Amino acid sequence: MGYDLLVYPFVAIWLAVFYFFYSMLGFVWSALYFILAVCVLYLMLTGASTVAIGIFLGLMTLPIWSAGGFG
Repeated sequence: MGYDLLVYPFVAIWLAVFYFFYSMLGFVWSALYFILAVCVLYLMLTGASTVAIGIFLGLMTLPIWSAGGFG
């Protein structure tokens, strides 16, 4: 659990920014955000690898990809 001091602030900022973004997209996306955020917090509490946490954080970019924000 030595990575906690580096990962936790990054994840907190990521969750806050994406909470704001998802809150503007409506109920369905907000529900998806809630599920992903709970998964991330669970993984962090259980001491999962940063790769697993990163995968779930990456899934939070789905609305941007689906809206064509990166291309």
